[in-house]
Amino acid sequence: MFSSGLHQFFQTLPERMGAGALAICQSKAAVRLKEDMKKIVAVPLSEEKNPTCKKLFGVSLQELQRQGLMENGVPTVVWSLVEYLTLH
Repeated sequence: MFSSGLHQFFQTLPERMGAGALAICQSKAAVRLKEDMKKIVAVPLSEEKNPTCKKLFGVSLQELQRQGLMENGVPTVVWSLVEYLTLH
């Protein structure tokens, strides 16, 4: 009995709220989304990168070897991951 009353309440809620209330909800969400997008775009990607970090993915194995990022012929990051997974 209670659940059917609750169901009816939620079904008729948009009619009772009116189009204005629905528009306000949508516009608040749109404003929030726009503000979030501004924050994301505000900092250029070039400023976020740490110049001391070495690129590990998307580089050749020869480049990793040249940078000293190989261990027994395997990229150090892969070696470390396998070692961790083996232990845990």
